[in-house]
Amino acid sequence: MVRGDTKSNFSDIGRAFATNHLWNIAYINGKPYLFDPTWGSGKFSRKFIKDTSYFYYKTPPEQLIKTHYPSMFEDALIDFKLTKEDFSLLPLIIDKKVLIEDIIAPKKGIIFTEEYLGVVPFEIQNINPEKVSYSYDSGLKNEVESKRVGDAVTFSIPIELGTKKLLIYFNDKPVLGYVIQ
Repeated sequence: MVRGDTKSNFSDIGRAFATNHLWNIAYINGKPYLFDPTWGSGKFSRKFIKDTSYFYYKTPPEQLIKTHYPSMFEDALIDFKLTKEDFSLLPLIIDKKVLIEDIIAPKKGIIFTEEYLGVVPFEIQNINPEKVSYSYDSGLKNEVESKRVGDAVTFSIPIELGTKKLLIYFNDKPVLGYVIQ
């Protein structure tokens, strides 16, 4: 059993580490595999909704670390260092194609409006969306122009004062979530 913290919604960005979940490491033929039968069995939205997902069975460590941080770091099974504090400050990484190391800017999930001059520049590597859009609290999507720079996509999003949440979409699918302060 692995004890640790999970990140699944905007309120998890920037909060203190909490041991709030258990998942498993199973050794099969001497090789470790990560399993989360709870997350793989469904979702909770005021009540449990059965919705089987095999993504959480033999989940690659570089995928699970986006949402699960173990109390004992060696149980992460990853080959890069990520502290509890760094995990806490990550944005929500929703798209399975995007890994932690693909986020060049902004790396932290809390965007402080005073650090930007009205516009937040983004750079995400190893993904090539045809369309980039965003929404703030209201949920209304706005498309933005993007461009390729090497193996990264870059784009800028204007800050909307008074908003609390920013959701980035690639090809109309949610990819990243940020908190605005």
